[in-house]
Amino acid sequence: MSQVPSDNERRRHIRYPVRTYARLHHGNQQWETHLLDMSVSGARLALLDEHLLKAGDHVSLIVATDEISLAGESYQQIHLQGTLVHLREHLLGVAYEPASPRDEQLLNIYLAHTEQH
Repeated sequence: MSQVPSDNERRRHIRYPVRTYARLHHGNQQWETHLLDMSVSGARLALLDEHLLKAGDHVSLIVATDEISLAGESYQQIHLQGTLVHLREHLLGVAYEPASPRDEQLLNIYLAHTEQH
């Protein structure tokens, strides 16, 4: 009898629990969401507002963070581009890539800080 692997066993990267806000964009629409967990390549978030999103939709995610210092500058957002991979009631799964090399660095700093707490 074979067992179905859990979400954690199928993931390429460790997911870290987070509690922050993000704006989810699709086309000319946007929604405020709550990030529940994230990794360098994906996140689970809660969206309580009405929407017509479906798996496969291309989305962007702007994650609100505490101030992150990078190369003498301060940032409070991480920009991510990706695809909606699943929806279960009000929970959404997004696979993404950082929108720029700077966003990749910010994401790595944010997750490293999250891991320490």
